[in-house]
Amino acid sequence: MAEVTVQHLDPRLQRLVEHARISMERRNFEYVIEMAQTVLEKEPRSLQARRLLRAAQLERAKSGNGFLAKTLGGIAGAGALVAGTAALRKEPMKALVAAEKALDSDPTNIAAHRLLGQAASRLEWHETAVFAWETARDLQPGVRGHRLALGNACVAAGRHGEAVKIADGLLGENPGDPEAQTLLGQASVADSIVRGNWQPSGSNRPKPKDEAGADANSGRIKAGGSAKTNNPHTGKR
Repeated sequence: MAEVTVQHLDPRLQRLVEHARISMERRNFEYVIEMAQTVLEKEPRSLQARRLLRAAQLERAKSGNGFLAKTLGGIAGAGALVAGTAALRKEPMKALVAAEKALDSDPTNIAAHRLLGQAASRLEWHETAVFAWETARDLQPGVRGHRLALGNACVAAGRHGEAVKIADGLLGENPGDPEAQTLLGQASVADSIVRGNWQPSGSNRPKPKDEAGADANSGRIKAGGSAKTNNPHTGKR
């Protein structure tokens, strides 16, 4: 089941998202966090609420007590991550909640973003998975695994062009990267299918009218030799 847009939320939750957005502009981060978490408790598929939550958490972390706050947050979220990782395969929703608990303690926790992305993919919340891996990549832009996971999430979300760009970037750094080559192939084929420019070998899918007409003309020429036209002056062929 895919994410829900703000327009499809309960009206009360819509108002909370709007209040959170306005509070974000006013840099009232604690209020944003409170409102966004309330929305996600009722409707965890709200990507807009999750984006607002994460942005506020990251801003709050910047104004915290630096190293000490991050260390304490990491300790507090460690137990949630252990439980969430164990639940990932059979209870992805539980894993997602655990990831958010860890991120509330430390929004820069890469393991928590990774768990969020994996759980979202299992729930088929593909845009949420993209968001999780985008954040991980932004926090650690040099890590190949984050970019590769983001590319795969983009394919699942139908963002084929973005996946191709990510694969191209990885292959520019290492042309022999087999996983990046696989990503490029999957994204390119998926994009071609969407555009209607690709069909598997032996496919019975009807061809476009112009393509079918070209094949028919070709067949007539092959069967009757060179193409002939009427002479308008003599009436002869």
